[in-house]
Amino acid sequence: MAVNAAVRALFFDPRIRELLAEWWQTEIRPVVKPAHQWLVDEAFRFDLLTLPRVGHLDPAAIDEHEQVRTYRSAEEFDLDLPALIATLRAGGEPDPGRRTPTVFEFAWRLGLEGYIDNHEEALLHMATIERSYAVDRRGGRPGQAAAIPPPGRLPEGGASR
Repeated sequence: MAVNAAVRALFFDPRIRELLAEWWQTEIRPVVKPAHQWLVDEAFRFDLLTLPRVGHLDPAAIDEHEQVRTYRSAEEFDLDLPALIATLRAGGEPDPGRRTPTVFEFAWRLGLEGYIDNHEEALLHMATIERSYAVDRRGGRPGQAAAIPPPGRLPEGGASR
């Protein structure tokens, strides 16, 4: 029962996201080398953003195929997080001075409310990366990248964007 309550709180209670953001700012960020703070901030933002989407969503961003409803959104990050993780797993060191703006096109399976007490099923509602691409700052794809909230600021509405 405790796991179910924790999963419900994380996915449905916006106060939990606020508490996580406060914990991040006061407990985690201060112990990270200043040069690496932006890297861990982006990792934290990525983790929060990929949590299941619930609540009010833009109906234009929802489609349905074979009775599965999916929400899609593109988000820009200051780095390619999966590439950073691959570098770390291979024993490499990230270059904190190198930003690689990347747009991720995410998809979230909707309907978490029907599976919330089964944490294995609930995980199927986390975002998946459908596509990613580097941002061309020289005038590449206008209008494709979403605005980036400042470091330490949660996306508006948390999971319900």
